[in-house]
Amino acid sequence: MDNNTNTLHSPRTQGGMTDMTVGSPARGILRFAVPLVLGYILQQMYQVIDAVIVGRWIGVGALAAVGASSSIMFLIMGFCNGSCAGFAIPVAQAFGAKDFAKMRSYVSNAMRIGVVLAVVITLLSCAFCSKILHLVNTPSDIFDDAWTFLFLQFLAIPFTIAYNLQASLIRALGDSKHPFYFLIFSSLFNIALDAVLIFGLGMGVLGAGVATLLAQAFSSALCYGFIRRKMTVLIPQGDERAYDNKRISILLNNGVPMGLQFSITAVGVIMLQSANNALGTLYVASFTAAVRIKYLFTCVFENIGVAMATYCGQNIGAGEINRVRRGVFDALRIMLVYFVFTFLLIYPFADEMMRMFVDGSEQAVVDNAAQFTTRIIVERMLSSLKEVNCSVMGDYYHCEASECEVPLRSGEILSYSDKYQGGGAKGAKGAKCGAKVAGGSKLGSKGMSSLKRELPARIPQTTTELVKDYAIRTFKTLGCEGLARVDLMIDQEDGRVYVNEINTIPGSLSSYLWDYTGVPFSKVIDRLIERSFERSREESFKVVDFGGNIFASGK
Repeated sequence: MDNNTNTLHSPRTQGGMTDMTVGSPARGILRFAVPLVLGYILQQMYQVIDAVIVGRWIGVGALAAVGASSSIMFLIMGFCNGSCAGFAIPVAQAFGAKDFAKMRSYVSNAMRIGVVLAVVITLLSCAFCSKILHLVNTPSDIFDDAWTFLFLQFLAIPFTIAYNLQASLIRALGDSKHPFYFLIFSSLFNIALDAVLIFGLGMGVLGAGVATLLAQAFSSALCYGFIRRKMTVLIPQGDERAYDNKRISILLNNGVPMGLQFSITAVGVIMLQSANNALGTLYVASFTAAVRIKYLFTCVFENIGVAMATYCGQNIGAGEINRVRRGVFDALRIMLVYFVFTFLLIYPFADEMMRMFVDGSEQAVVDNAAQFTTRIIVERMLSSLKEVNCSVMGDYYHCEASECEVPLRSGEILSYSDKYQGGGAKGAKGAKCGAKVAGGSKLGSKGMSSLKRELPARIPQTTTELVKDYAIRTFKTLGCEGLARVDLMIDQEDGRVYVNEINTIPGSLSSYLWDYTGVPFSKVIDRLIERSFERSREESFKVVDFGGNIFASGK
């Protein structure tokens, strides 16, 4: 590789870089993904090692303190790690296209975003550390230790972002082995620090937090040194260091959605942990042990996705779209095989895994943790589906459903192009997809209003009534007010209706559905405003202030 030109002499020889646009997709994905997956497992091992040492040699209370906010860390770290992986996608695309000046420009701007993320997230997290622990109902007897550990984890965020961003850039060039090696070294470093700080100096939970922070810093330093010595092709030169607003936008468009994808499930876990923490220290410790094992195994699925980001990025950059399709199907097969392996390993040996974290006398912790680990939900797969949407307006006591629509798709799924680039084409005869709204703009220009559609939906009348009933019941069950669009699925084999999701703030206000129902856009706005005033009046009646204490005894 010549750092000063845009030619690539031998992609497989310098710094372990790999061109993933040639060869067998399955073998290439596996060869790239295995070190990547093992590396992320080692990252999770930071948390597992801390939990094992703290739980077995300090006690159940300390284990609970370490894990009392694990869902919060999952949310924050998931966003940081996913975003960094997303920032590397344009880098991989430029590498696949052999445009190295463009690639280095992306690197420069990705580093700018990384610095901003590190500063903002760290400051906000540290400032609200206590409030976060109260939010998840941390028991008072472990609160101080939990605050110490969580605060140190927040202080480590800049090092975590630095490692993940640099490692993602290295992987973008097809080298997943060296980031894995660096995590091996940092994991060993973490274990050594745990031994010194917890056993040697008796620092307890504080020692576990300090060890994790220093290990993260060590791994980021190793990545930086490797790039400086072996991957100089990534180092921007001259004008490549300039701020580029367009490339910043592209990086964010790739990074933020991937960060949200990595962290969005943490919202449900936070709610679960908040309820679990309220049960007491014993249950917090059980939850901590179970979640450590869960993250250890499920991170494989996430990181095959990360591997696919590099694979797809390089192949899209090279114009090899057919290889992208083949690679996606190969990756799905790999994940299916891994799922079967995981199930066969965890289900019969859950108790033994939980005993790693606590002394043998803490059987209650083992039983509760194993119970959490072995519970799964198996849902029926539906392959012949028709999507139907229905809007609901009002409140719990007075609400009505709009006409139903069937979004028309160009392929097997409702794609991004279908949803956002449909151009406002009309659907079935009579569908008012291009109805005008205030200001004279066309509804068929953005979002769901751009879809081609059947309006009204060409489904049996009995099914239409069932869809409307399900939409209203969903609206009421979730305590919604105002306006929402409920998306449902009809199994075309047996006619059953399933609720898919509810959109409480649809961008189009579902006005095209109401327009067809006979309620023009202006009336929709009027009703929403009227309901907001009613809600304000209702809220004002809920607080009554008595000037004196009417229960005081008179003398």
